[in-house]
Amino acid sequence: MSAQNGRCDGNVADRAFAFVLSLCHCLYLLSSVTGNALTEDVNAFVMAGANSVLTKPINSKALQGALARFCPPVAAAAQPVQLHLTARNAPYGTP
Repeated sequence: MSAQNGRCDGNVADRAFAFVLSLCHCLYLLSSVTGNALTEDVNAFVMAGANSVLTKPINSKALQGALARFCPPVAAAAQPVQLHLTARNAPYGTP
């Protein structure tokens, strides 16, 4: 969402998302992505409810760092999830 949008800019959207998510009483990751790298712009997103702010162009290490702060680590011995599809729960168009 554009920070320059006249109807609903990124700060307004962050405030709305943060409010709705706070009603769920759950932990959430609300990360804003912006081309505005000035400190006051980043602080405005945080004050609006963003947990993290990434600036464009997106750096994959910065994205991984933001996700690591809010997502629990995956156990090294975790097994891949096995999906068993039947005619009843197969995605549309699956033979």
